[in-house]
Amino acid sequence: MRAFIKSFNHAIDGVIYTIKNERNFRIHLILLSITIIIGLFFHLTTTEWLFITVISSMVLFAELINTAVENTLDWLEPNHHDDVKIVKDVCAGAVLVTAVGAIIMGIIIFTPYVVELFI
Repeated sequence: MRAFIKSFNHAIDGVIYTIKNERNFRIHLILLSITIIIGLFFHLTTTEWLFITVISSMVLFAELINTAVENTLDWLEPNHHDDVKIVKDVCAGAVLVTAVGAIIMGIIIFTPYVVELFI
């Protein structure tokens, strides 16, 4: 149990580090908070919450991995090597793909509710 708690604390430290140091992670958290508020307002179904939870977790996961890879590469290769740039760009691309997926999913989920407001 002690090892589990220690591992959990390290994980929390990683999330806190990312919140403090990565602007884009904070932006994703703000957008997730807004999504949750809007979802509560529209009384989303359990299935809709499930989709929002999965895609939001994917976006935050991608940001955490991107941060870990970027920090590791900056430590290993402080000079801006072309191969390092490619790896960083690919990681950033992974975040972009998940974020675009989240936007699309949000549009699919929330559009019927918004349309219903105006009908």
